[in-house]
Amino acid sequence: MKLNVLRVLVAVFAFAAFVVAPTAGSADEVPAEVPGEEVPAEEVPAEEAPAEALGVLAEQGCEANNVCGYSATNFEGSRAQVPCSQSGDWYTAFTIRSARNRCGNKINYLGNYAICMNPGGDRPNPGSFAFIRLPAGWAPPYC
Repeated sequence: MKLNVLRVLVAVFAFAAFVVAPTAGSADEVPAEVPGEEVPAEEVPAEEAPAEALGVLAEQGCEANNVCGYSATNFEGSRAQVPCSQSGDWYTAFTIRSARNRCGNKINYLGNYAICMNPGGDRPNPGSFAFIRLPAGWAPPYC
């Protein structure tokens, strides 16, 4: 009885090895390198930035109806974007070193009314500020 069980187990393992073993010319087979020939590298697609990361890329510019603050002068570095419909003081995760006002009819400020930004205005090197101020209610149309 033990001998029959042993024969069955050997037959099962042999069959499993035959089924699992790769056959010649399978897709898993790695081609041998030929001396003097360069094997082309597989193309690896570039990783795409997650959607939430796109909001902080300065090279994306500042969209219409937003005020943007940048972490470096000349609109470079990380970007914080605040919709023109908002009001109040908006603190960013970084010191603001340049800003754009893309609000069509609203002036906005950097800091405590220190730097005024006209509608459509750019401030490439205004100094360093902790927040963007969007006034509530009526504000003069220009600085």
